[in-house]
Amino acid sequence: MRIISFTESSDQCYVSQLNHAGHQLLPISNLLECERIHFEAQSDLLLLNLKKITESHLAFIARLMDFSPVSLIVCSEQISENQLTRLLQCGRITYTPQTLSASRINAVIELALLRFKVANNTLSKIEHLEQKLVTEQIIYQAKSKLQSVGLNEQQAHQQLQQYAMQHGTSLVAVAKELCK
Repeated sequence: MRIISFTESSDQCYVSQLNHAGHQLLPISNLLECERIHFEAQSDLLLLNLKKITESHLAFIARLMDFSPVSLIVCSEQISENQLTRLLQCGRITYTPQTLSASRINAVIELALLRFKVANNTLSKIEHLEQKLVTEQIIYQAKSKLQSVGLNEQQAHQQLQQYAMQHGTSLVAVAKELCK
């Protein structure tokens, strides 16, 4: 695993643990460097070891998670409740207060990878459910349109199904066409 590490403190006691575990450590000196890196969600992890979380850190993390989500561990000596709330809203971030010790680094990495995987699965399910809801709303609108000309809900649904089957298309495609 490639671990991209941005550290504001000089204490990097976990470096030997990472090397011993077979991880490839890529230290970076600023967030601009980090923005130029092409992250691979399956094989990369970003470790931000910060003295204090700032608005620029939060903005960077938001951009990263929007455009190139990756497992992320954030360690910070100072963070406000509001900043922590904003940080954790993503759901894919592992936050550890204070500095990260060598004895915990591998366990925290495992936790971050698991959280990222679970959060991605949850987000995928949410996207699927949102799409299903949109589909149901389109079908509901089409049935409402048919009901406005005198059919009951069951008859409207049957009409949509019959038309879809006769024309070899999906129910939602028929509903969309009717709602145009």
